[in-house]
Amino acid sequence: MKTTITKAQLAEATGAVKGLVSKDGLSAFSKVRLDASGCLSVTGSNGDVQVEWRLDGEIKDRGTVTVPGAAFASFVGAMPEGVVEIEECAGRSPRVRMEGGGVKFTLKSGEAADFPMMAGPKDEAKAALHIDAVLFREMLRKVRFAVSTGATRKSLEGVNIDLKDGKLGMTAIDGRRLAHVEKEITPDGAGESGQCNITLPTKTVAILYGLLERMDEDSDVDVLFDGTAVRIVGDKWGMTAKVLADKYPNWRQVVPEKPQHKAELKRGAFLEAMGRAALASDESSGVKITLKNTSAAFEAKNDITAASASMAACKMDEGVKGEFRMNPRLMKDALEAIDEDDFTLHFDEGDGKPIKLTCALPWVAVVMPYRKEG
Repeated sequence: MKTTITKAQLAEATGAVKGLVSKDGLSAFSKVRLDASGCLSVTGSNGDVQVEWRLDGEIKDRGTVTVPGAAFASFVGAMPEGVVEIEECAGRSPRVRMEGGGVKFTLKSGEAADFPMMAGPKDEAKAALHIDAVLFREMLRKVRFAVSTGATRKSLEGVNIDLKDGKLGMTAIDGRRLAHVEKEITPDGAGESGQCNITLPTKTVAILYGLLERMDEDSDVDVLFDGTAVRIVGDKWGMTAKVLADKYPNWRQVVPEKPQHKAELKRGAFLEAMGRAALASDESSGVKITLKNTSAAFEAKNDITAASASMAACKMDEGVKGEFRMNPRLMKDALEAIDEDDFTLHFDEGDGKPIKLTCALPWVAVVMPYRKEG
């Protein structure tokens, strides 16, 4: 194998895959795969997720090898800007040489066959979705704050992606909060199958979101899936990942259908006032929120401090009062997932009833308040 590529392109590739590389230095997952058999690509895997990053390098000799992933990323970072030549050096102790700008590094190389390439969806799987990358990323952003990281039910540890009847929905729930967003997809936005229902694990969602952030605004992604794996392809990358086998729960049962009351609020003012009160909150007490007439009041205290703040931009029915104690971080995460200036807070009378948040978008979030005894 012999190829030339810019340091900037190599840095982009290693940045995309290094989070998957094991740091033990011994397992197959501590390697990255350099493939110059077609276009040049760099691949990393942790056994659950695999990412290949494609580069526009000049291939002089075809070949595929593996190198220690952590060392490769470090050497790439230390290379001067400009063109880098990568060459496989055969012999009793095979090596890969990286050279450019008067700097040279060598790494021990291994056989390409030893790299644990993941199996993607089966041949009979069909592309379920072709979608604008920015839209896909923004839909994920609006729900990923509610992804579970340690649920007792395995099926909750991810984002559910559901495409049916031309409507794409994404949902996340962790027991304390829920988020759902949906979007009408035009006929040419859906693939041959026209439907999709998969749940991407929590860590996979984080990796996918990072890849989508690297894409150009006018790019698209394609999704190919079956019951065990998903293949998502972007402009410069491809990601193969396992999907959760357990059926995703009926999240609609968690969303209050017709709450008794609602308050129309300004998102920026709400976050600002709650943030000031939250300076005196702790995990056990949270922030007490009182909605009445045209104002919202926020109070918090702990053993040594107390804080209060208020906002006037609140619209609700005359004579209605809402009072609940919330974890400010959970509310902040939900409201920062949207960009709308206005939102509506829906609530029922009674202790510990779920709080529902909506806005002009087809988006809904549910956050559980503290009970009084908490």
